[in-house]
Amino acid sequence: MLFHEFLRILRQSREIGMREFAHKIAMDVGNYSKLERGITKPPQKPEVLERIAKGLKLDAEEKKKLIDLGNLAVGKLPEDIAESVQEYEYLPVLLRTIASKQLTDEQLKELTERINKEF
Repeated sequence: MLFHEFLRILRQSREIGMREFAHKIAMDVGNYSKLERGITKPPQKPEVLERIAKGLKLDAEEKKKLIDLGNLAVGKLPEDIAESVQEYEYLPVLLRTIASKQLTDEQLKELTERINKEF
């Protein structure tokens, strides 16, 4: 799922109109529309992301996913992941191995659940 898709789903699930939400987060309606349609890149400024999170009343997991998708959309690793890559020498090898296997989302979810269960 892409940032703009997730953002639209979140807003619509809360039954907030696009114009209403743009005003709520102090963003130009046209710019917000472009953001939600994937025409512009996700915001990177923490204060903008925080306004979006507060405006949608996101829980911690939703907020983290929104920020992660925003980072990935501009080719950045989420900050906590980037720190882990530097900390654990073998992590890049693990990520390359997973990428080379071309696992489906379901398989990745299963793998994550197994790791969480076993460790």
